[in-house]
Amino acid sequence: MKNSTLLGGILVAIGAASYGMLTTFVKLAETYGYNMYEITLTEYVIGTPALFLADYFYRRKNPAQNSVKPAPGTIRNLMLTGVSMGATTFIYYLSVQYISVSIAIVLLMQSVWIGVLIDALINKIKPDLLKIVAVFVVLGGTILATNLLKSEIVLDWRGIILGFMAAISYSITIFATNRVGLELSTTSRSKYMALGALILVCIITFPFLVDNFNPDVLYTWGIFFGVFGAFLPPLLLNFGMPKVNLGVGAIITSIELPVAVALAYIILKEEVNLTQILGVVLILIAVIVMNLREIHSS
Repeated sequence: MKNSTLLGGILVAIGAASYGMLTTFVKLAETYGYNMYEITLTEYVIGTPALFLADYFYRRKNPAQNSVKPAPGTIRNLMLTGVSMGATTFIYYLSVQYISVSIAIVLLMQSVWIGVLIDALINKIKPDLLKIVAVFVVLGGTILATNLLKSEIVLDWRGIILGFMAAISYSITIFATNRVGLELSTTSRSKYMALGALILVCIITFPFLVDNFNPDVLYTWGIFFGVFGAFLPPLLLNFGMPKVNLGVGAIITSIELPVAVALAYIILKEEVNLTQILGVVLILIAVIVMNLREIHSS
């Protein structure tokens, strides 16, 4: 059991870290002449067929899974969840056109308190004092991490709005993922979600790429984003999460934040000061505090 839990934690950490590094490499790919429309499209063009293949081989090795036939309504709902996932990817990548990677990831982490709000509105679950405190800690950490206290800092309002929209979409994705098609295998759920995301991304990016698409992106950056964006993270997170406590899993996934900030600092040479680091630490503490009850109740 301990080995299984450890393996689950490692898989969740790798999946979250993969998500965390994506925007840094989006900016890096742009320095090679590729745009975010090409990057987003190729991520799902490559990642989605890979998930279908993974599901095919998984079902061959596990014939019992063939007895579980997804209902049309389940497939539809998984694809709609994938639409939200695709929207998160596109909006998040778009936000870093206007703001730094380190600020974009902090805005994405607003999903921590947005998730609490969604739970309260839809499931009528009133947040306890621990969660309320954690929400205010997240907001305080956000103020520090985005340098809002420094009067000379001017943030592009387009990036702020897009970053916050990505957080809302991400929260919806997480909420739906934990409720839709749970009777299916991880690979089956992931492939239908990726298909929904691919359809949305194709619709959004087509007007921008119809006369301006560089096919070289498919075998250069496309493979990287397909593997570490659309393929690997959903599989690792869906395989790993059931092996660990829900609260522990939520804490482990927050590794996405320091990974994104660290890579932006190391690779992109983005300025990250002590105030921002303190803000990041506060957000991580809030995630831990918010999930303490889940850990103790296991």
